[in-house]
Amino acid sequence: MVMPAPKHRKHPVKEEKLWPDLTPMLIENLADIVRYEREDVGLTLEQLGERIKEKASYLKRVEEGELVPSEQLVGKLEQFFSVELHKVSRKKK
Repeated sequence: MVMPAPKHRKHPVKEEKLWPDLTPMLIENLADIVRYEREDVGLTLEQLGERIKEKASYLKRVEEGELVPSEQLVGKLEQFFSVELHKVSRKKK
């Protein structure tokens, strides 16, 4: 798991410098997890979009696996649903 830099630093160290041989990747079943979590809390795509300030059409395409979500959207979804949508793997040499 990638750990954030401590908040007391003026200029945080980039994650690549801390763990040069590791890279964060999105999990394979991200679309299924997002749909499951949304349905589990009883929200429509429109309601979720309003809460996280994203368009329902964008969320629908992510849930259907048509689009890879931006890192910004992934962060919003991770925070909203309290889930981890990244995995860490070793970089290929």
